[in-house]
Amino acid sequence: MVSAGNKSESKRAHHRRFESDAEELRDVLDSIPAIVWSALPDGSNSYVNDRFVEYCGMPPEQIAGSGWHAVTHPDDLERHNAKWLTCVANGEPFEDEVRFRRADGEYRWHLQRGVPLRDEAGNIVKWYGVLTDIEGRKRVEAVLRRNQDFLAEAQRLSHTGSFGWKTENGEIVWSDETYRIFEYDRSEKPTLDMVMQRIDPQDRFLAQQVTERVTRTGEDFEHECRLLMPSGAIKHIHVRAHALDRSSSGIEFVGAVSDITGQKEAEQRLQQQETELRQMLDLVPPRSRSTSHAGELRFTPH
Repeated sequence: MVSAGNKSESKRAHHRRFESDAEELRDVLDSIPAIVWSALPDGSNSYVNDRFVEYCGMPPEQIAGSGWHAVTHPDDLERHNAKWLTCVANGEPFEDEVRFRRADGEYRWHLQRGVPLRDEAGNIVKWYGVLTDIEGRKRVEAVLRRNQDFLAEAQRLSHTGSFGWKTENGEIVWSDETYRIFEYDRSEKPTLDMVMQRIDPQDRFLAQQVTERVTRTGEDFEHECRLLMPSGAIKHIHVRAHALDRSSSGIEFVGAVSDITGQKEAEQRLQQQETELRQMLDLVPPRSRSTSHAGELRFTPH
């Protein structure tokens, strides 16, 4: 039989090993180059490692519970906390992007992930999670968005859209301005058939020939044609494309499509004016016309 004293000593030894293991785990968590946290089943914070304490400049006791709200960006807090509490209630893994204030007052973007730890009965006993600084990524994304906005505005002002076309599988990608030129809804996935449907029937056969040729040869191409819009309006477009890949995986074109309707209409008006001027000149007797040294046309009254 085991005496009560031996049982007590065994429990104390087990407790000491547990405390030793827990202390070792905390040392590991405090030394890793990441922010680690844990929370109780109700979602209140129960632990953060030294990395977060150093980051925000607050002691652990001020961060505990809902104290971390104080270093969360005011514009993110309500949304972020609501999403967190929803995951706590549903027991679903948590993931969100949020800004936390650094000790120097700067807010930086972080990706926060958390997962629940369950007992054998499936009950949540704790939440564990990590914070990853993604400020660099967010800044790059902001620059890309700005550049995309500048490009979209430049395309809108110049009436020039861009496109990509993979001939092997027919995949086509359009910019917003290209959608506007062809007058298709942005939700529609562009296809070659959609393009052909918009091309004026009188120009469609030639456009199909160009398409079939460049699909075979993979050569750069340039083409002008008319579009017949659902409203009955006519548009003139100029297409130019460059083949990026001529490997066995197929040909991929990247190109630009310009709405040159205004230019064509201006040319037509100029041609009409020239025609009318010639008709007027034909009505003037040759003896009444002369040309100056500067090349100017003069009329002699009778």
